[in-house]
Amino acid sequence: MKKLAVIIPCYNVEAYIESCLDSVYAQTRQPDEVICVDNNSGDGTLALLERLQASKYPSLRIIKEPRPGASCARNAGLKVAGSEWIQFLDADDLLLPAKLEHQLALTAERTDIGYITAASIRRNLQGEDTV
Repeated sequence: MKKLAVIIPCYNVEAYIESCLDSVYAQTRQPDEVICVDNNSGDGTLALLERLQASKYPSLRIIKEPRPGASCARNAGLKVAGSEWIQFLDADDLLLPAKLEHQLALTAERTDIGYITAASIRRNLQGEDTV
């Protein structure tokens, strides 16, 4: 089975990161690694990540990247990830429950795939989904 890491850059996302992580850990195909990269957050993001690691998600890996910017945080996550496949995820986004399973199944069917993108679904204030 192919190893899969989810890398989440985190900058001042205290209001969103727990829901984001809940969506990652609720996947029908669990990732082998979940790496949150704190990028000098000035709110309670880092403290919340540490609490979630201690109480809810002990396998969560938290690293710090002092250089500003999501690309620096993603690259820092890549340096420590030991997985063949990487799912980058913004900390204010959620994954549908079978996303990782579905995309890994595509790589089993087609060995020439090296990169997969996906459409996003947005829920408006009326609770309606749009693509």
